Amino acid sequence: SVITGLLVSKLREQVEVSQRNENRMKALFEISCGYLKLSGLDNIVYYVLKSLFQAAGERCVVYLAKSPGELGKPYFIKSHFDENMVDNNTVCGAGTGFFSDSRWVYMPVKNRESCIGVIGIYTDGKEVDSNHMVFVNTVMSEMVMAVEKENIELERSRVELEGQRGEFLD
Repeated sequence: SVITGLLVSKLREQVEVSQRNENRMKALFEISCGYLKLSGLDNIVYYVLKSLFQAAGERCVVYLAKSPGELGKPYFIKSHFDENMVDNNTVCGAGTGFFSDSRWVYMPVKNRESCIGVIGIYTDGKEVDSNHMVFVNTVMSEMVMAVEKENIELERSRVELEGQRGEFLD
């Protein structure tokens, strides 16, 4: 009976893991489909913030790079945070101290060549499991592709506009 109880317990755990994974896959599919109709950098970033909150209850802040070594304004959804939760001016990263009591996990947002920003995930000091971090990283990778697509579109529009100006001046 002890062995049977242990087997049933393990089976329940596996069913719960399987259900969590299925829910994550459904959420990833829905989030991926949502990126297809987005345009505008602000819309893309706010979409990822809203999606992570709806799919996983994650309260996040995203900082996109303005230039190498310089982050832009924080993107966050104010209603997801209590007052002053987002005010975090502590320098962190390479060459700084590690604060074990931090309630935030920060991760780089990277494309193939460079870091295009940072995401801060409010954990309230709780440990985050590796499967969940894979989910968050996947959502962020999709955001990076959408941001790169947006940048390509902006560059294409700029080149077209310059070409039209050149034709007009000739």
